[in-house]
Amino acid sequence: MAPRILRWRMPAALTAFVLVGALLAPTARAVIPPDYTAWVDLGIVYTAPSGDAYYPSVIYDPGGFGVTAGPRYKMWYSDGAGSVFVVSATDGASWSAPTPTAGLGGDAHHVQVAYDASAFGVTGGPTYKIWYWDTDAPLYNISAIAYAESSDGVTWTNDQAITQGSPELVTGTWPGWNIGSYGPIDVIYQPAAPNTGTAPWGYSYVMYYDGTDGSSEVTGLAYSADGLTWTAASTSPVLDKGAGNAWDCDDAAYGTVFKDANGYHFWYSGGGGDNGSGGCSAGDPIHEGIGYASSSDGISWTKDAGNPIFHISDGVAYRSERTYTPSVIDDGSGFLKMYYSARGSTGPKQIGLAVLPVAAKQWVTGGGWINSPAGAFMPNAAVVVSPADMNGWAFFEEVPNATGSLVAGPATPPLGEGSARMTLDATGRELLGTVAYAGTRLDQITNLAYSSYRASGDLGNNLAISLQLDVDYNLTDSITGWQGRLVFEPYQTPGVGGTVAEDTWQNWSPLAGRWWASGSPGNGTCPQASPCTWPAVLGAFPDAGLRVGVGVLQFKAGGPWPGFDGNVDDFTIGVNDTSTTYDFEPTDTTGRATFGFVVKYQKNASTPGGNLLFQFQAADLNLKSSSFDWLVVAGPLASFQGTGTVNGVPGYRFKVDAKDGGLAGGQPDHLKIKIWNPSGGLIYRADEDLAGGSITVHAK
Repeated sequence: MAPRILRWRMPAALTAFVLVGALLAPTARAVIPPDYTAWVDLGIVYTAPSGDAYYPSVIYDPGGFGVTAGPRYKMWYSDGAGSVFVVSATDGASWSAPTPTAGLGGDAHHVQVAYDASAFGVTGGPTYKIWYWDTDAPLYNISAIAYAESSDGVTWTNDQAITQGSPELVTGTWPGWNIGSYGPIDVIYQPAAPNTGTAPWGYSYVMYYDGTDGSSEVTGLAYSADGLTWTAASTSPVLDKGAGNAWDCDDAAYGTVFKDANGYHFWYSGGGGDNGSGGCSAGDPIHEGIGYASSSDGISWTKDAGNPIFHISDGVAYRSERTYTPSVIDDGSGFLKMYYSARGSTGPKQIGLAVLPVAAKQWVTGGGWINSPAGAFMPNAAVVVSPADMNGWAFFEEVPNATGSLVAGPATPPLGEGSARMTLDATGRELLGTVAYAGTRLDQITNLAYSSYRASGDLGNNLAISLQLDVDYNLTDSITGWQGRLVFEPYQTPGVGGTVAEDTWQNWSPLAGRWWASGSPGNGTCPQASPCTWPAVLGAFPDAGLRVGVGVLQFKAGGPWPGFDGNVDDFTIGVNDTSTTYDFEPTDTTGRATFGFVVKYQKNASTPGGNLLFQFQAADLNLKSSSFDWLVVAGPLASFQGTGTVNGVPGYRFKVDAKDGGLAGGQPDHLKIKIWNPSGGLIYRADEDLAGGSITVHAK
């Protein structure tokens, strides 16, 4: 099926979808609420291992793209350097490693992909078609839009420029809104179209495309019988830029058109701004935000008065510089999904995900308890690493004899009551590491911090547990073998004077420190005797990162360091401005966690009402709801989100996914809950079958 077919027809058979912690079973076509702007931003869902990822084109196929048990989601994206990559997922959230496409001529950007299991009506024909902006072609010519075909979505053939009839899509003649084009905006395939007449919806292929006068960008509409030869539906844009100093006064283009029983819907990218005298600041890129327009025929559009839906000024760090290019799909999960391009003040462009919740026709109640597992409670918004749940970390004796353990103390650790301890004999070397950050580019690391403690003395007074990265100095080349480690040692920190204190906790900021390399080619630039600053490392090796798949981020004691006894705790790592803190503890807080909730929509209410109580006595955690954002019920599954107090302190957020096991065919009732502080991070998460009590999804 084509990606846009799923916007026009819902497939008969649908299967469960798991979205960033939300259990949502598709049982029927999404019943969209009247407010098509009520999107909930879930954050970044995909970051490329190297370079940018933006202008996503996402397809959902319940048949797994012709492969038994194959992934049901595929996403193509541009890297901004002329290459196009494809990734896949079974849940629309956890994406595979990227595969570079082949066969696209020129310099490919702004791709739009269609898929049809019936090969677009041609026996033995391709199952994928792509349209894209070819930056090697003249901007002011129809050849700026190119086309290709594929049987797998990776290797493309028959690459060529599209052609045009009259009226023209691209005139090439000044003046005009469409003297040039930056490529397709959205392509819709209609297999049953008769391909006659002049109405665009009477043709197999309908394309919304970008038209530009060399400064502004607006949206045009065209149609085609074969996807190669196109005719403009109008000599005017169907979606024009805003007037005066409107937020979209310069650009109104890239996005997705969707049709349902209520008409046509267009989520588009807009840009521009006040030039200081009531007019538009022309020439701005279309990155300011995402707006919404509606139409009864897909031709005459009305912009929503409340636009934009999302904007770079929303105060969201990961999209403070760019928020645009929405790719919207309907996978029958009870949500529409919007994949969009995002960029913060630092780091690469990434793919974000937002959902449009469906107002529930049912309601949900529950009460009972779960056995709260190790690692569920995260005091100080930190991930607890304990013997019961190491959360991806492990000790390793690199050279005998050495020990590593999680212990209480020493003294008063910076987080919790414990830390990770390492002891050595005359030759021993010990590691504590994780591969959770394998493949991460060094320029994506925006924060590093940890604390160390040294109980044993040494002649140089300079020994402290070091931070080491298993590095690949160029993630873009074919050399993936061992290249040594990039090492931060606390004694080399400016201002320390080469001396590490004894019997006290000290805090370190490796990004402000010095780094040396143990292997080539890094040790030629940053040897131990002359370590480099972090900016110098990035400057010398701009494509460096932890080795893909196997790159270990680790703490190490030993060189050898005879008789060393030391500890590490409170480790924070930030990737693209999103930080995670790890708290090393000898024990974890587990036990019974009780809950009770009633959540439902009252008549004519736009948000649900009810209450939620969640108590984890062993951790002194007491959550009480204050309000609810939304409720979605699909078959035996219910999901709701809201705001509440924790131990009487307001401002906490929660999200609950609940399953009525009886409606699911005799399965156990199940509760998934997440509690977080928007200013401080996640404090609790659990995903457990009920140990007692019940959950009931009620008919309206």
